[in-house]
Amino acid sequence: MAPSSPSASRQLGLKGYFYSMKSVCILVSLLLLYAGGLRATPDNGLLRATPDNGHTSDETVQGYIVTPRGDTEMVQICIPKDFGQFNEVALFSKVTILDSGGKKVKYTPKDLSGYGFVYQNKAYVYVSRQIDDEGTTKFLWPMNQGDKVNEYYYYDYNTADLQKGSMGAGNGVYVLEDPVSKDIVALTKGGSVINSFKAQLRKFFENDKQMLALVNKDVKEFKDIPAFVRDANR
Repeated sequence: MAPSSPSASRQLGLKGYFYSMKSVCILVSLLLLYAGGLRATPDNGLLRATPDNGHTSDETVQGYIVTPRGDTEMVQICIPKDFGQFNEVALFSKVTILDSGGKKVKYTPKDLSGYGFVYQNKAYVYVSRQIDDEGTTKFLWPMNQGDKVNEYYYYDYNTADLQKGSMGAGNGVYVLEDPVSKDIVALTKGGSVINSFKAQLRKFFENDKQMLALVNKDVKEFKDIPAFVRDANR
């Protein structure tokens, strides 16, 4: 089962221009009050926008995007839906906004540093991160950030469940990042004995005896990873 989107108490660490979830809610509310529906448009090639001809819903909410240069712009964000339900998983791969002309424009994780919005009284924050050595990027939920390790999370749905017309259960992925080297490791539940998430953790921290000791102490099951990160950052 996937964890909920980042809570208001977690501190976000995207180069200083992401706020705590509570701050995001307040910021969005104030901007909605004073901006009068201000919308962002691609600016001089800084954002590589493409038309979105997909099946996003007509429902939109006020939110923001963060450009590669770190500029925050208010936008109307389209809420993706499947079978009439809010489809969170689609937002890990792309986000669609309405431009100033009312046309839908799609951004991928390579186009933005991140984005956020409030929907159904929940604040959602996404940051763009590379998740493997091949250069694959996704929008991730920033979970726990600190001096020793940064934790992000995303999930996808089982293909078999989608084919049956069901949203299905999520396959969760924890992405850990070294704050200094920016090295990353993506951890999934299961795997072979020699390439399990525990083996990946030990490999990732093989040059840090203190972190290795914490891995052995804290991580017994896949769900223990967030507690390990919090422990490491104390």
